[in-house]
Amino acid sequence: MSTTTTRPTTTTVTTTTERDERYTASADYHWGSIHANADVYPGSAGFQLGDGPFGFQSSVRLPGAMCLVHRDFARADDACVKNPQNCSAGLSFSLWHKARYDVSLIGSTRYLPRQVLISTGGDVQGTPGVLVYVKNHVLGVIVSTGDKFWRVAVTALMVNNEWNNIGVRWQEPGDGDDQVVQGLQLFINQERKGAVIHGRPSPAKPPLEPVQLMAGCHKTGTYGLYSDFCSCEMDEVAFWTRALRDDELSRFVGGYKTSLSTSEFSSIVSQINLRDLGQQSEAIRILGHMLDGPHKLTAPGDPPAPGQQGEDEDEATEVGVDQLENLADIMGKMTDLSTVKSQQTPQELDAFANLVKVPSMLLRENNKAKWRELDKKKQKQKAGKQVKNAKEKKTKDAADMVREFESWALVSATRVASAGRERHHPGAQEDRQHRTDHTEDEDGLLQVQEGRLLSGGAEPKGQHH
Repeated sequence: MSTTTTRPTTTTVTTTTERDERYTASADYHWGSIHANADVYPGSAGFQLGDGPFGFQSSVRLPGAMCLVHRDFARADDACVKNPQNCSAGLSFSLWHKARYDVSLIGSTRYLPRQVLISTGGDVQGTPGVLVYVKNHVLGVIVSTGDKFWRVAVTALMVNNEWNNIGVRWQEPGDGDDQVVQGLQLFINQERKGAVIHGRPSPAKPPLEPVQLMAGCHKTGTYGLYSDFCSCEMDEVAFWTRALRDDELSRFVGGYKTSLSTSEFSSIVSQINLRDLGQQSEAIRILGHMLDGPHKLTAPGDPPAPGQQGEDEDEATEVGVDQLENLADIMGKMTDLSTVKSQQTPQELDAFANLVKVPSMLLRENNKAKWRELDKKKQKQKAGKQVKNAKEKKTKDAADMVREFESWALVSATRVASAGRERHHPGAQEDRQHRTDHTEDEDGLLQVQEGRLLSGGAEPKGQHH
């Protein structure tokens, strides 16, 4: 069964900027949840969902020997994604990949099989389209117009065991006024890592009809079998039917930011699923990094904190009043009782307990005067002098932060104890399993039937941009 792939919705990092960098706003095609509306090949295969880059929704973890296929996804009036030869303004595309490679094989002469991340059928034998692949630590990209192909491959430039953004832009070399780039350029985490200007000749063959986006495999119009399966994890595939300009390269990451103000981070925390261990752990990690590395801690209009140039541990966590208020608000969101799962494992509690260092750092002596300022602001709000409606953010003082954290920690520990009791009462567990959002086998793989996902949590179809 084939389907027309549209743009599934996604929760992306949303901050206040002059230009909306989200994939849903800028890309011509976007798969925020790669598995949504996809055909699964072979139809009996299963795969897992993982934790995507911070602020995004679920990634897909492919076990190899299977892939996800979006058939005939192109708009009727778009010839560019069907064959790059028709891309008069060039072509750009990006995806997120969690690199996992064996470092002992770097420099080895051992044969490394090709594993395809995404493909529309492009190859070096003359089939038009694009191809992104890995060979352990090697990352390669191919763009083919049929009669020519451009290929770039780089070695060990992705951060191992971390999410990496792969961005590609291409335009056939020329001297026209609309020329943005000459040839093919590869970006990893927004840094250019490889480029080639001139394509090499190849015997032109017809493109794959109808055009397909393949995630985790590859096939061409002349070789009709899926191959080059990938045991890999990826997320957020996007295409632009033009070469992105230099000032637009941030669109490759869809609004993801590595340096955040406290107000931006507070906005992001409001959007993510804090009951998810991966998202919660990543939020804690970033929050801790913001405190440990004060050069990352910024607030619009605020001067640098006085301790930013110092080496003293206390100075390293000195923040402005507005920043402290934002951090207290973040702590409130992360310790809201609604974030506590009805059942928690001891491992999850251990991971969440890493949050304890945050209030201890914020309550250091050098922040005492600022907490007093926040307490005064809170008292004015209580008197009705500042808060005009219920939607306005209410200021929290140090006592509020500590009280909320203690309540959250107590409930979290209680839920672990409750989970232990339920393990001794199978009936309670069975009742809970009936309320899960998707069907899983004993290995945790999402099941499929007739090539379609069996998932109560399947995401709604979006629309082409």
